[in-house]
Amino acid sequence: MQSPVEHGEKSPNQQQPEPITHGDDAAISTPSPPNTNTTTPPIAPAAVESHPQAAEIIRQVEYYFSDDNLPHDAHLLSKTGPSGQEWVSLNEILSWKKMRSFKPPARVKASLCQSEKLEVWKNKFIRRKEPLKVPTREDPKKARNKELVEKPWLTKNFLKPTGFEKNFVDIVTPTEYEQERTLFDPDESFTSRMDSAVARYMSKRKIHQLTLQIFSKFLTFGGFSSGPHQFTGGLTEQDMKEMELDREQVVLMKSPFAVSSAVIDGIDPEDGEVTWVVDFEGMAKAFLSSHFMAHFDWQDAKIVESTTNILCNFYNYLLVHDVCPEYKQQIMKARQVCEMADQEFKTLAQANKHLPGNFNIACSTRCGGRYASIRPADPGADWVLEGDTIGLSDEDALHVFTTGIFAHGSEECLNNLQKVMKQELQLAVISEEEMGLEVVRVEECAGQAEVIYSSDQVKGTVIKPTGKLHCIRWDLPHRAPKDLPKSVIAEQKAKIGEKYEFLVEDEVLQYCYPGLKLEGIVKELNIGVKWIDSIEYVYPSFHTWTLNEPFRDWKEPGPPKAWMLRQMEKNNGVGGQVVIREPEEDIPD
Repeated sequence: MQSPVEHGEKSPNQQQPEPITHGDDAAISTPSPPNTNTTTPPIAPAAVESHPQAAEIIRQVEYYFSDDNLPHDAHLLSKTGPSGQEWVSLNEILSWKKMRSFKPPARVKASLCQSEKLEVWKNKFIRRKEPLKVPTREDPKKARNKELVEKPWLTKNFLKPTGFEKNFVDIVTPTEYEQERTLFDPDESFTSRMDSAVARYMSKRKIHQLTLQIFSKFLTFGGFSSGPHQFTGGLTEQDMKEMELDREQVVLMKSPFAVSSAVIDGIDPEDGEVTWVVDFEGMAKAFLSSHFMAHFDWQDAKIVESTTNILCNFYNYLLVHDVCPEYKQQIMKARQVCEMADQEFKTLAQANKHLPGNFNIACSTRCGGRYASIRPADPGADWVLEGDTIGLSDEDALHVFTTGIFAHGSEECLNNLQKVMKQELQLAVISEEEMGLEVVRVEECAGQAEVIYSSDQVKGTVIKPTGKLHCIRWDLPHRAPKDLPKSVIAEQKAKIGEKYEFLVEDEVLQYCYPGLKLEGIVKELNIGVKWIDSIEYVYPSFHTWTLNEPFRDWKEPGPPKAWMLRQMEKNNGVGGQVVIREPEEDIPD
């Protein structure tokens, strides 16, 4: 609600009356509101009684200054200021339409002094007690012009609503809903409904380049094929006009995406078994945890937010338009996966940045691992930037390594370390293996280890408190098969679930959580210490691998060429017999 502007009246916050003085000893001045920063208690003349309708009066004026009304009342907000705590003339408030019926003014003002949310000064001015908590409304046109000034490469069309705004909701009228029943009839095949849904969805969205890249990757990963005008069959615009097609038919024919024939045959096979299944939740997990991470900068929070927003926007469309009600629960779970990814990718990016931690880097440096070749020879070099992970010097690596062993090592490990320091034993790597790891528990520095790390000799150095990262061996589902003996493969499979403990700094452990998956190289020393030499990839807790990964690159082979047939005959023979070609006879001239 907006209050009326009375012409000819000026706000006391905009123009204060100048005092009128006569002589040096006497001065007569008109009253002005107190300083806004002061907390003057409400003042009401004791002789004036409250109005009989005091409760109604207080409720109405409190509404004028409330969080619900004030941000949208341009006139009143101009007087109270953005904080809502500038003084406003009481006479102006009483002159508004809904306040004119309350008489006399003196009793109305006395009633307002009883308000718990407003304060009155000398029966002349009024304001809120608490600052305005709701942000003021910004004019969309002014916001657009401001963005165009800050980003001159943008166009006005680029700033128009796209349909991908946060919390965007499709509005479907009953008439539109009934019209869509012919397209999304449950009796129609699932693939046919999805074709229509994707075509209509894209026709109702303004899709920019990044949005199209993300959405097209998602669709093709989920079993769609892409190409210009999938359903036109070579028809031109003129052909479609002459055929007098309705709008829905034209939208479908112009769609750049269609469910691939392999998926159609696999979901609804005429004969044979089903080879494809519908799994919205599984596809959301698989796409976000593998395909998306491989093709986009998943460590950029804005790209992650854009991706999950696009997926949720599409899922909401399927729900609102009732495209496939039989999969409603799956779609809702897929939205939950997007919400999980929004939060988890932020932590995962930090884990990827800080792992494996200084203790593991120290082990790698001292034992000829990956970080041995990138330790800083000259930390003051121009090419060394703050924040660069450039390993540790030999001296720092030795201190970090020995302190970690003294803090957490077993008695046998400590005895072996003593032998190494006395040069009675040479440090040696006895095993090295590339493996997957899944975090099951995080244990921060405590007990005797905490005492060692808090000592004066350690404080303020490169040595940081370490805890334990408890992991189990995780079978990498996407790993290419290796040409190994069956006995070795069986032995490796038997190790799945094997427990491991690694020393990792507390400042790194804060980014690790149960379910986090790692792919890296684990080594073991002859003194009984295992460490992570390097981290190749990290994966979220919902990481899922599907056959969609290799299927994307699958091409249906065509008929064999002539040279292939000749080679097959040569290798396999004809009718079980090896073909031996006789030398051709010389042809006389």
